[in-house]
Amino acid sequence: MHGVRSRRVQSPRLVPRSESCPAPPALPPHPDPVVKAYLRDVDRTLLRENLRRTPTQRVQNLMALQVLYEEARRAGRVLRREEG
Repeated sequence: MHGVRSRRVQSPRLVPRSESCPAPPALPPHPDPVVKAYLRDVDRTLLRENLRRTPTQRVQNLMALQVLYEEARRAGRVLRREEG
């Protein structure tokens, strides 16, 4: 089209979190007792550790977990065949 310029949109820079980043504040108490019970079992240190990784590292971890899952599944099939 004549007279229309396309704009280049810059993507936001992804800055990996470092050890010096402060931890997010604790969650306020939740009024729902069911949610409160589940929150007690959430390991926030693992969540923070994962958030320090880059998106690429997170995908690589998920891919490694998928490989582990497939290997465990295959091993279970072999074991069942040997028992049966």
